[in-house]
Amino acid sequence: MTLHNSTGTSGTIQSSKGWYDAGDYGRYIVNSGITTYTLLSLYEHFPEYFNTLKWNIPAEGTLPDLLAEIKYNLDWMLTMQAADGGVYHKLSTLQFPGDVMPAKDTEKLYVIGKGTAASFDFAGVMATAYRVFKTFDATYAAQCLEAAKKAYAWGLQNPNKAFTNPSDVATGSYSDGELSDEKAFASMELFISTGDASYKPTIDPNKMSIVPAWPEMYGLAVYAAATHATEVGADAETAKQMLLQYANEFAYAASSGFGVVMSNEDFVWGSNAVAGNQGVFLLYAYYVTGEQKYYEAAKKVIDYLLGKNPLDMSFLTGFGTKSPKLPHHRPSTADKITDPVPGMIVGGPQPGGEDIGSKSWECKDYRTGVPATSYTDNRCSYATNEVAINWNAPFAYIAGALEALNAGYAPSFAAPGVAKGGTSAIKPVVSRNRGKVEHAPRLRFDDQKVFIEKSGKRFDLKGNHLK
Repeated sequence: MTLHNSTGTSGTIQSSKGWYDAGDYGRYIVNSGITTYTLLSLYEHFPEYFNTLKWNIPAEGTLPDLLAEIKYNLDWMLTMQAADGGVYHKLSTLQFPGDVMPAKDTEKLYVIGKGTAASFDFAGVMATAYRVFKTFDATYAAQCLEAAKKAYAWGLQNPNKAFTNPSDVATGSYSDGELSDEKAFASMELFISTGDASYKPTIDPNKMSIVPAWPEMYGLAVYAAATHATEVGADAETAKQMLLQYANEFAYAASSGFGVVMSNEDFVWGSNAVAGNQGVFLLYAYYVTGEQKYYEAAKKVIDYLLGKNPLDMSFLTGFGTKSPKLPHHRPSTADKITDPVPGMIVGGPQPGGEDIGSKSWECKDYRTGVPATSYTDNRCSYATNEVAINWNAPFAYIAGALEALNAGYAPSFAAPGVAKGGTSAIKPVVSRNRGKVEHAPRLRFDDQKVFIEKSGKRFDLKGNHLK
């Protein structure tokens, strides 16, 4: 891969693997950061549950399938670190490709930019990966930790190197001018992984933007502090109270009106990721308190994403009686198969209208005057109907965590009674309690249908009994 002059150097590097970011074929460190961390935390919270799950994906030695999938992206991220420790921002072509399959996208790939956000995001993810992988592959885990330390050191030496797209590059920028949150995330993860007090950040109770998103990483430091009380000491209680302040508002919203956690201002580009991350946030509040209201509100996020919303549709391709058929996703357009690739969360409604215009590739005006219904199921709509890895990850976390909780597992740090089988241990519920687990409501996926199962009976997402 050719090093673009925006990297500050020239030449080529070897870079393979990694997840395509969204509807195109670019790979981006910043968006990989929150996505990979979210999936790493899912495994870290429920290791015994995910050790048992098998999917139809290529094996990676003896790794559980979830970790094999995560490692595929970690391997790519590791190739994006420069010799000085800094991390390149992205790997993409100079312009977005047409509607072609990956093998037909033959434009030249460039390694583009190097900056503080990418370096700190990389450091935080690699520090987390060290903890998760060290029981499976100590050598690989040590490589991740060493890479994290080098990236962090580079970030300290270059604390304000914000990325912007070079003039000849039009692919996704993921530009972020506020970089202290990425540093806090990296600092906290390195401190927890190493015990080295020089990394330890102080949690700021006055921080306002703590629901995680790719440009808002402070919430991940809050998550880590709230769930590692032994390591962080008094900051754990500070972080917990920060969590509960927001979670109480979300739980109240979910208990009134339409039962939706989101408010009008949450309907931004990628609004379904906002919903998903609010659901993950609520589950953290549930873990550290055991209070049922947070669990119930998190379930309502899944309800919203799978069909209980003003559009009366599932936002997950291939699932539900009404779901997106024409996502802004090049493989789904170019593969000559009518239905889209299943299992992708589309961006969701928002009134920005960034893709509306008179050109052949732009959308007609689909805005309704109401944020929650400003959406169109059309390939032209990259503003409401594109897919992205950071939109899928929180949905995957919530669905996976709910399944694990209802199978009798809970995070090791959780309050008593968090596991729905009646125990907070991460071991399977004992047989005398198994009946309770089996009769609890369960979210089920069967072929391309989603339903709720309770006491052996099946119900749709509106509560109607399915025969």
